[in-house]
Amino acid sequence: MSVLDNIKNTFQQQSKLTVLIILNVAVYLTLNIASNIAHIYLTPYVALPLSGHEFIYKFWTIFTYMFTHEGLGHVLFNLLLLYFSGRLFYSILG
Repeated sequence: MSVLDNIKNTFQQQSKLTVLIILNVAVYLTLNIASNIAHIYLTPYVALPLSGHEFIYKFWTIFTYMFTHEGLGHVLFNLLLLYFSGRLFYSILG
């Protein structure tokens, strides 16, 4: 098995909630590491803009805004809330 097959199998064995949390952490770390290496603040390019005019030119932000966090506390509290509300959602609706 290759490394990609191992990663694929690991993701398939996890719940969708766990995969979403892992993806959030991976994107948060990627954005922060890339920002520190390139010395460019990348959040304005992936966060949802406030104005509709700006949204027309940054249409991809409708998909990337949920992975954008301002700081470590922000990502931790959001993922804790996602984890507990997701478990509650799964226990009620199955």
